Amino acid sequence: MKKILASFLFLFTCLWVFAQECTTMWPYLYSDFTEGKVYFKSGKSETRFLNIHVYANKLHFIDGENICELIATDNISKVEIAKDAFVPLDGSFYQLLAQGNPGIYFVLLISGDFKSLYNDAGAYGSSSNSASTQKLSSIELGRFDGNMNHMNLKNNKDAGKDVPLLKKYFFISGMELIPARAKEVEKSLTDAAKKKEFNAFVKANKINWKKPEDLAKVLTLL
Repeated sequence: MKKILASFLFLFTCLWVFAQECTTMWPYLYSDFTEGKVYFKSGKSETRFLNIHVYANKLHFIDGENICELIATDNISKVEIAKDAFVPLDGSFYQLLAQGNPGIYFVLLISGDFKSLYNDAGAYGSSSNSASTQKLSSIELGRFDGNMNHMNLKNNKDAGKDVPLLKKYFFISGMELIPARAKEVEKSLTDAAKKKEFNAFVKANKINWKKPEDLAKVLTLL
């Protein structure tokens, strides 16, 4: 457990290097595309300028002057951007906070809360009535249309509306994504003895399911 927690504490200090400037015109985790590495299951790796698009948690990279999306992710084992690491699952990229046994991870999914922008005041501060009839482009919604120039997008980031970021914690066990909640973790344990051990561990360690540092301790049971 000490090894898991030490790894977690190191990664937790890196969490907020990503952008606080995420807008509908710049729907990215980092304030710019940052040099990183894509590691493939074959053992090969590629260095590229990378970013995470927070509309659907996709991996984007710079190709010449344009932004491209990495479509095929099944052959990727891990991605590193700056000091952060991400693991792919079903096409989305989850930030790696701690690792337990092989194939067992504690991860964080960071998404843009675009829905709240329109629930609060309609699109771009307009009334909710007028917003319902306004046609919004893909860029105004923070979506990626597959044809964007890097510098044009970056230079216009301040023209967009600030996008709140949502954080959701999960465990990954093999290819299974488990929400970091007591009932969900218990449900994932099919063995009766393991469930009993889990409940005893949670009680003995007074696990607070709202604290990431407590959630990392649960890795030892998965």
